[in-house]
Amino acid sequence: MKRSFQYSPAILVIALLISACDQPNSIELVDERASAPLEVLFLKENGDTPIIKESSIDITGLTKLDQEQYAGSILITSVKSDLRSHVEQLSYARILLEDRTTPFPLSGSFGTYSTYPLIDVGKARLDNSDFDLNEWILRIRSTLTTHFVRTGVFYKLGNDGIQVGKPFVFEHNHDYVVEAEGRGVVKPFIMDIRTPGRMTLEGLSSRTVMFRDEDLVLRWQGKAGSLVQVIFSTYNKVEGRAAKGLMLLKANPVGNSLVVSSSLLRLLPESSDGEFLVSVVSANRKTATIEGFPHKVLVQAATIQNFLVTLR
Repeated sequence: MKRSFQYSPAILVIALLISACDQPNSIELVDERASAPLEVLFLKENGDTPIIKESSIDITGLTKLDQEQYAGSILITSVKSDLRSHVEQLSYARILLEDRTTPFPLSGSFGTYSTYPLIDVGKARLDNSDFDLNEWILRIRSTLTTHFVRTGVFYKLGNDGIQVGKPFVFEHNHDYVVEAEGRGVVKPFIMDIRTPGRMTLEGLSSRTVMFRDEDLVLRWQGKAGSLVQVIFSTYNKVEGRAAKGLMLLKANPVGNSLVVSSSLLRLLPESSDGEFLVSVVSANRKTATIEGFPHKVLVQAATIQNFLVTLR
């Protein structure tokens, strides 16, 4: 069933006027028949820094705002990308905790900056599979070269689009259990998260041509997670990945459809070829705490479907 959202054009003008602010801009579009508002965020790039950070929004479903809000994340994710020339599928699980109480100084020919070290939580397991322990390496660009700096460790199973690890097969409607034995100040912990059901989108593929003067209606079969996100990004043809997140729509679905208004599509910047990556995220999320870790942890199980589309 197509939903219609009513909002004043003045709201969109205000959104454009405040687009230079540091935090993402938000608009709430309220459907009187929906149980929750639909939120729209205009995403921001990282500031001027020599630290090389590729966009991961099409692989994690996490925005910069999520990463700022949560120092720790536990992700269980399935990703399918329809990129016209080929279709990619991958799945992974990951534990990553940043110690934001002790900044990690970085200095060299690139200048002086700081980041946060990653914390070792000891032996960790997902259901009956032991996580691989991986080093987290920052790449820092200077005038003549690129520096590689180790800032700690994280835990992973499967393929996260960067490196292939121990095999991991994502299961829908499954209650995963994550546990770790703890190390140092971080105490042992155990937590669970249920993955969303299989969500099959109708009428959206890499052959889809969208028009800025027409509403985009997304429909799907199956039961989505408690949170659905639609993300528009520019596309890096060389890497085959999202280059820069532009706009994100968040909804707590009450049905099996979601409308992206033409007024919002017209706010997306022009591109030379009209190509954008559209990511549809179906997720279950919760916030957790770990004894000895003084920050909030995001626990998310999600499926992400990426489509390279044309917008005219």
